[in-house]
Amino acid sequence: MDDLISANRALAERNNELDEARRALERGANHDSLTGLLNRNAFERDLAEALNVEGMDVILLYVDLDRFKWINDTFGHTVGDQVLIVVADRIKRFASGIGPVYRLGGDEFLIVLADNAEIENARWISDSILDVMGETVQTPGHNIAITASVGLAHGKGGQVTPRQLVANADIALFEAKNGGRACARELTPGMLQEMADHRQLASELPNAIKNRQIIAYYQPQIDARTGRVIGAEALARWDHPRLGVLAPAAFLDIATELGLVASVDRCVMRQAMLFAVSAAETGTPLQSISVNLSADRLTDPNLTTDIQALWVGQGSRLAIELLETIDLDDVADGSLVSDNLRRLRDMGVQIEMDDFGSGRASITSLLSVQPDRVKIDRHLIQAATRNPIKRQVVSAILDMARALGIESLAEGAETMEDVAIIQGLGCPQLQGYAFTRLPETDFAAYLQARIGYASGDRVNARAAI
Repeated sequence: MDDLISANRALAERNNELDEARRALERGANHDSLTGLLNRNAFERDLAEALNVEGMDVILLYVDLDRFKWINDTFGHTVGDQVLIVVADRIKRFASGIGPVYRLGGDEFLIVLADNAEIENARWISDSILDVMGETVQTPGHNIAITASVGLAHGKGGQVTPRQLVANADIALFEAKNGGRACARELTPGMLQEMADHRQLASELPNAIKNRQIIAYYQPQIDARTGRVIGAEALARWDHPRLGVLAPAAFLDIATELGLVASVDRCVMRQAMLFAVSAAETGTPLQSISVNLSADRLTDPNLTTDIQALWVGQGSRLAIELLETIDLDDVADGSLVSDNLRRLRDMGVQIEMDDFGSGRASITSLLSVQPDRVKIDRHLIQAATRNPIKRQVVSAILDMARALGIESLAEGAETMEDVAIIQGLGCPQLQGYAFTRLPETDFAAYLQARIGYASGDRVNARAAI
């Protein structure tokens, strides 16, 4: 009898151990080991169950830390993990009792509101999370400032799939990131349309490059004293068969995502070089032709080879415009950027700094890059036409450029009144809508029509313009 009791007790203990092991396995399968939150497996299961209920309102909040990679890179992954634990506790504090919180991995968190979910509750949780994320995270030896962005999307059971709802929340999160981070965005029909348009253009861009739909438009650069056209800037456009001519804002970000920026650059540069040769042959030579170059291309080891192959005939001087601020570390002696800039100069290519005075191009980067010409940002020029203090800023930039032996050009000359003000400031070169912006054939005709426009005095120069 005693043996039977002992055997039953041992069996019961064994069953308890098995139950505990099963529960541990379930926790491991459905819970995040770092934060203790529910994990991706649990999220996919729970969201599918909620959306299987016909007509059930489900609201998804997608929370993502801003610049978390920088925290990991700067302080290390151990500190990064400590930050994630604190963030998880903060999110759970506000969502508890309203909806479960999940960690998908990395710095991505999701909250599912179902069973009579209300948008007001979702907004309250979102606002609360944004507020609490403003508090620094204290870890041993560090006080770390963090922020988060939130995307919200709503769906009804039987009308949207889990994949679609997650994608919609991700679109809203993307808009929050683009809106400056540390904010929340709710999905709107407009966002869905923009994303659909974005994806459509992304699918079409590779063939557009192959089919030579990327074309160059030209804007003249004017000698402010004589009114002569002394050069032109070649600007990328997409001659879309359905949407018409698209400006760079519509497709350059897509080109960056697809790794096609270099291809776009090549398309425009090839056309610009051929046009410069053609202009010289038809009696309307340009002193220089400028093309834009993204900062990423300066780290391309094939950059100078590409340009050398495209710079056929050398119908005019080639100028490369640097679109973004160059990291000072990148232009240190011996760096790839420094080597590329040196090689370009050895080839006779001029280096220009675009948008100077915009806040993106600093005096220190000016001294480091040592460009041949600075192009003063059009927003600053436009402000200077209305504000005497901004005129003094532009005058100071012009004085600095002269002291450093750097040419200067004012962008944003939109009207003849703007032209007069810029001339009065002593800026030697002008560019803007006051002159024109045309495709190749029309620009060639524009140059032909201006043959003979030249004068030594400023009054006649304005008439020529």
